[in-house]
Amino acid sequence: MTDSFHFSVNIISRGKGKSAVASAAYISGEKIKNELDGVTHDYTRKEKV
Repeated sequence: MTDSFHFSVNIISRGKGKSAVASAAYISGEKIKNELDGVTHDYTRKEKV
């Protein structure tokens, strides 16, 4: 039996208006607060995580 794994890395640039916290919340389907600007990103209702 062989196990297969996939690893992907994407660079997120704040200079282009993207938020690493928002991306992490979206990918994980979680609610995460950005301590830098106080914005809470909530993707708990996202399906197919």
